[in-house]
Amino acid sequence: MVESKLISIVIPTYNPNMDYLNELFTEICKINKEKCEVLLIDDGSDSDISEKIKKLVLSFEFRYEKVLINSGVSNARNFGISKSIGQYLLFVDSDDIIDGNLLDAFISQTELTADVYVFGSANLNSKTNNLVDYDFEMLDVDLQKFYLDPYYKKLYFSPRSACAKLFKKSIIEKNGIQFDKNLRFSEDCLFNICYMQNALSIKLISGSDLYFVRENLKSASRTFSKKYADYYNLYFDKAISATNNKFILFFIYRDTISIIAKVRICMSFKKFKIRSGLKFIKSNAVIISAQELSTLIKDPNYKINIESLRFIELINKRRFLRAYFYIVKNRILSKFKKQN
Repeated sequence: MVESKLISIVIPTYNPNMDYLNELFTEICKINKEKCEVLLIDDGSDSDISEKIKKLVLSFEFRYEKVLINSGVSNARNFGISKSIGQYLLFVDSDDIIDGNLLDAFISQTELTADVYVFGSANLNSKTNNLVDYDFEMLDVDLQKFYLDPYYKKLYFSPRSACAKLFKKSIIEKNGIQFDKNLRFSEDCLFNICYMQNALSIKLISGSDLYFVRENLKSASRTFSKKYADYYNLYFDKAISATNNKFILFFIYRDTISIIAKVRICMSFKKFKIRSGLKFIKSNAVIISAQELSTLIKDPNYKINIESLRFIELINKRRFLRAYFYIVKNRILSKFKKQN
């Protein structure tokens, strides 16, 4: 019988930059191997690159698993979940990096019992190599704070990402939670929604950042195409069908505003010819004024603090949304009303 580990680090990859991968592995080596396993999932990389990946993985004495046909990061992560032996799972993208010293110190000083631990993250250029005495403060939060409070959204990794978090594997297995293989956009966000509504205890770790993101201007979240709206529409339908929690629903509602804003910013430049990108929004939206939105939020039946939505004031000042808000509200509000 294979002995269980405390943490499984699952790293999906496809034709990676080998220097980045080596840098990530070097950091991970700082973590106690008795408590942590590293599982790299090769998502059908080219044969010559796969050989290099496998050789590097084995040189660090990590685990190597390969998916024969490239089928996307969601499938690779699901495969990693099924192969992992850790009590908790940490997802890391192969071009990003973590602070191995911090994670080692955390698992050495902490008895892990919470359903999910959320760490800080930052851009890679802010990472330092200075060793420090890590002093962890764990903050207990609920779904309302995690999804709606701007303080947590600013200080910790966005609810949109599955990285920089320790997920309890037993919850994933018990509830059949997986990354949706049909999504090419917001698959992390949907995974978080499905997981968080089953989590009874959420702890945010203050102090130094654990996860560092390497800027990728070609990522799906930073590029726009004719399929962008289709991907978001698919995510949106799945997301509001996955939960009845009012706070998670309101996060989806608020997140939609930011997506619209992002698309409209890009549309102001001629090189982004994606007017069709708003078709699904317009077809499912109603026009709502800032005053109407404010009234909705203040409704005591929803128990949502207006102070957690200051972003409305900010967005309302922007030229591209000055006259109106496109809100995909007809389906979401119907869910709010059913709960009352």
